[in-house]
Amino acid sequence: MNSFLKTHYLKIVGLLFLLLAMYPSSYIFYKLKKTKEVPYSIQHQLIELGGKSLASLDVPVGAIITFNDFILGTGYNNVLKDSVAFGHAEINAITMALKKLGMKKFNELDRNKLYLYTTLEPCEMCRGALIEYRIKKVRFMKSKSLRYWWKERNWELVYEYNKSQITGENLQDSLLLKHPLYNN
Repeated sequence: MNSFLKTHYLKIVGLLFLLLAMYPSSYIFYKLKKTKEVPYSIQHQLIELGGKSLASLDVPVGAIITFNDFILGTGYNNVLKDSVAFGHAEINAITMALKKLGMKKFNELDRNKLYLYTTLEPCEMCRGALIEYRIKKVRFMKSKSLRYWWKERNWELVYEYNKSQITGENLQDSLLLKHPLYNN
């Protein structure tokens, strides 16, 4: 063992342990905050929406998007019912809000007044949609387990390791340049 490793062995082991312990922890920052109260009317509607998923044996999840306490969109899981991979309650609620307002108006909303309420903590796909549409106020009834997030982080690493770029970057650039709203 070289002298650097001998000198810093405990620091390195400690750092590795800390990194390993933090690996899934970014998903559970909410546990540091106080539980938020949700109006009964929202809770009741979330449960009704989630119940609609049961008819097709979909995971019973309901979601609502509000702006200034006005409901913009609702959704429930319909993956099995409609054979759509993206048929999650949160994405369905976002879709309804986008259709109701249009993309431009939706993007102009004050994000501090825009909330997504859901019965179950959003999965990776739904988290991606929430991040993409800048919905930062997310409230959920039931959290996913640390084991769930640990497995998701592992899949994320598998994905990152296995992805690769293919030739044709200039072809994609030529498509993007044809888009009237594309501005790098």
